[in-house]
Amino acid sequence: MTNALILLGHGSHISPNTAGVVWDAVDKLRALGVADEITAAFWKEYPTFHGVYDTVTATDITLVPLFTAQGYFTQTVIPAEMNLSGIISTRERRTIRYAPPPVFHPRITQIVRQRVDDALRIHGLSPEKATIAIIGHSTRKNPKSREATEYQADLLRQMGIYGDVLTAFLDDEPAISTIYGRTPLENIIAVPLFLAMGSHTTIDVPNALGLPKDATYASIHGKKLIYTPAIGADNDLTDLIIDLAHEAGATLYASHSQKSVWDNFPRGGWDRLQAYLAEHGTLQIGELMVKQNGVRVASDENITRVITTPSDLRRFIRDEPFRPLATAKNLRGGWIVPAMSLDEVCAIVETVYPSLLPHIMPTAPYMTTPLADTLARQTGIYRDVAGLDDAQIADVVKNVCGGCIRNPTWYNRELAPIACDEACNWWLSNALSKND
Repeated sequence: MTNALILLGHGSHISPNTAGVVWDAVDKLRALGVADEITAAFWKEYPTFHGVYDTVTATDITLVPLFTAQGYFTQTVIPAEMNLSGIISTRERRTIRYAPPPVFHPRITQIVRQRVDDALRIHGLSPEKATIAIIGHSTRKNPKSREATEYQADLLRQMGIYGDVLTAFLDDEPAISTIYGRTPLENIIAVPLFLAMGSHTTIDVPNALGLPKDATYASIHGKKLIYTPAIGADNDLTDLIIDLAHEAGATLYASHSQKSVWDNFPRGGWDRLQAYLAEHGTLQIGELMVKQNGVRVASDENITRVITTPSDLRRFIRDEPFRPLATAKNLRGGWIVPAMSLDEVCAIVETVYPSLLPHIMPTAPYMTTPLADTLARQTGIYRDVAGLDDAQIADVVKNVCGGCIRNPTWYNRELAPIACDEACNWWLSNALSKND
């Protein structure tokens, strides 16, 4: 029996940091070698919640949701997208374990307390002269989504040393902007209960607070506001993730050193690519030229950078500038990644094009999910995409799929060298704007 560990995050169409904190944890867990296959899946990026199963070959899979609320996403979206029936599910002769989110884990509490203590120390404040505002996302779609924020605030109140402790929410009541009128104290320390310094914590929450761009300290409405980093920023989450996986019943390996930084990747689709390369030596996949000894961008004539680690490669081709759709036809060039084995070649391709390998060189029958079935799983705003007519859908396919290396087999039923089995979140987001 082989095992897989999959970290679940939100992802973003705006910021690389939202998924970036999850990928950083994946890199660290791979280095520890705690499972045969370790990867991530996201709501707004690849690999998707629904499609990530295809990327792993393991028969025992543990899913760890990295969300700081136990609500809409952890209780509604993820179970629907990943066909979960509870803590333990069985799918295609696989055991799938669904770990709890980290919202009530002691490590989160420690980080929140540290954020407050650091702010007090840096600004020379005594606890009784400060109001602590714990800021969560929450959503009116699920009343439980506010519980984690209220829980952390209650723990601080029970300490009895702070002048005041409040909660406020990005998408619920009380709104973030109300904190200034809810405390008589001059100093407010705002702690965003989010894992990443993504678009919510760098744009949405600061805007709601009235902070100037990139500021972490300001005088607003007669108050002195101190804005701390998100709780996942600059914190090692590996022990927390391992604890959550164990809580779900996962059997993980004791830590050991990797033979290569390209170990412990998901292996779905590797057999076909390796067989092809062993016979032919070279294959172009999207914008990549894939050879037995390395990978580069096919159109490159001037290689200026040699990249040797997954994290460096991911940041170079994903973050600078941010590419929310990994398979978009705008891959940054000028680099090469040498490979010592066909396993490393596959891991490099997986890093550039997450979850793509199971869909290259597909053979019939190739299973696809019709758009109607994708929309039937939706419980949020993407339900409105069902209102598009055939001409509007065709227009979105042309504009969105036309800029992607994958062929929309789910739409046109054409079996191409790189197939796509389902409309992705990027497609749904563009289709939703079409419906506005």
